[in-house]
Amino acid sequence: MKLIKYILFSVLIIYFQVLFLSGTSFLGASLYLPLALVIYISIKLNYISCMTITLFQSMIWDVFCPQLLGLNVILNIVVCHLVFIYHSNINKEKFLSVLFSVLLINLLYFFGYWLYYIISYQNPNILVLSSILSVLINTFANVFLLYLLVLTDKLKIIFYEDAS
Repeated sequence: MKLIKYILFSVLIIYFQVLFLSGTSFLGASLYLPLALVIYISIKLNYISCMTITLFQSMIWDVFCPQLLGLNVILNIVVCHLVFIYHSNINKEKFLSVLFSVLLINLLYFFGYWLYYIISYQNPNILVLSSILSVLINTFANVFLLYLLVLTDKLKIIFYEDAS
C-alpha cells in the first residue's frame, strides 16, 4: 500500500510540475518539486523500491524535457543513491540539519545541470545568478514539501466505520 501511495504521489507531483510550474520562473530560476519526492522516497522505502520509483519518475520527467534526455535520470538516481546511503547520519528532527542536507542535495543536482549547460552553450556567465537562485528557491520549496509529505504519512484515513 505504501508503494502505491508513493507511485501516486510521483505521478501527481510530475503532473503538477508540468501543468503549473514548468512555465513559471523567477529571474531564470524555476521550481523542481520531483526532487523532494526523490529524497522522501529514498528515506522511506527500501533500496530496490526507491530506485525503481525514481527511475520511472525520472523517465517520465525526461519525456517532458526532451532536450535534456537522460540528464534527469542520471541526476535523480545519483541523488536517490546518496540519500539512501547517508540519510541515517542526519538528524531528521532538526530543521536546520534537514535544510542543510537538502541544500547540499540541490547543489549537487543543479551542478549537474550547470555542467550540461556550460558544455552545451559554452557561456557560464548567464547561469551564475539563475543557478544560485534555483538552488535557494528549490531548497526551501523541497524542505516544505518534505515536511508536507511527512505530515501526510502521519494522517490516518479510514474508509470504513466500525459498527461495534
